[in-house]
Amino acid sequence: MEPTPVFTRAGIRLAIVHRQRMGALRRVRKTPRVRPSKRPELEYSGDLIRLLRSLQEMIRAELLPRLPAIVAEVPEALKAKRADAGEILEKTIGDVKIAWAQRAPLVEISRLAARRSAAANAIEQKRIVKAVIGVQPEIHEAWLEPMIGEFSRKNARLITRVSEDFAERIENRVANRVQEGVRATELAKEIEQEFLGEGAEFAAAKSRAKLIARDQIGKLAGDITRVRQTEIGVSRYVWRTSRDERVRGYEKPDTWPGSHVAREGLIFDWSRSIEEQLDEKGLIAADIDGPPGTPINCRCYAEPVLGDLVEDLPEI
Repeated sequence: MEPTPVFTRAGIRLAIVHRQRMGALRRVRKTPRVRPSKRPELEYSGDLIRLLRSLQEMIRAELLPRLPAIVAEVPEALKAKRADAGEILEKTIGDVKIAWAQRAPLVEISRLAARRSAAANAIEQKRIVKAVIGVQPEIHEAWLEPMIGEFSRKNARLITRVSEDFAERIENRVANRVQEGVRATELAKEIEQEFLGEGAEFAAAKSRAKLIARDQIGKLAGDITRVRQTEIGVSRYVWRTSRDERVRGYEKPDTWPGSHVAREGLIFDWSRSIEEQLDEKGLIAADIDGPPGTPINCRCYAEPVLGDLVEDLPEI
């Protein structure tokens, strides 16, 4: 019997009853392992790094040609006293930050990343429900666009912070080196190598961008999973980890605060706080905790307890 498409929460229950009557749902099948897609995170990470490269190009075009003037602006007598590097440097970096923020499509890129994540999550959630109870949810999700909008605004602020920190580190480096008496040609090579090429400073900025992509897409996927599951009537989930050595608490699974290894296979209720439930299970919550995907860099996921949808119904 083909999966039954449903378009409302009540339709889930009616579809289950129908399948029971037709003999197509004599038992709840085993839940297949969730396969979270890495593609939304990787695509978002790539987009953020491309934004940082555009910032590099703007700094190269605006700052490097002005280095001789920046160096000349600081009087020789004041260099030993570490005087301010001057107005030209401050204005140049300030103008670059403003121009980049105005041109970079931060909100648009974040919104695209959120929609990619939501689409990948929908495919996986539908696959699991279909495999377990033979029902295909097609429920209207009025809550999704506001969630995507909030994600977009928050992520625009996060990547703006990364770009501003990067530009300010360049400004500080130039100011310090000018005060040390470094020549403009030597300083240009240093900035090009460490900030505008693939040096350590740009590597650090890229690392922060990747962390934002990994952490934020994980959190969004976790939030979307929670709402999608509860919207179709799922009240409980099984905590599932990525089952590798990178899982929190891998070396000390039973004693490490916030250990996710110790949560593998345990059942939690969506409607109750994670701290309360962990305490009942004899586990220790972390300072910042929550359902799968909420803690920073969490790669865990919530496997729905779909059997509850069937067990709550009267026998046919």
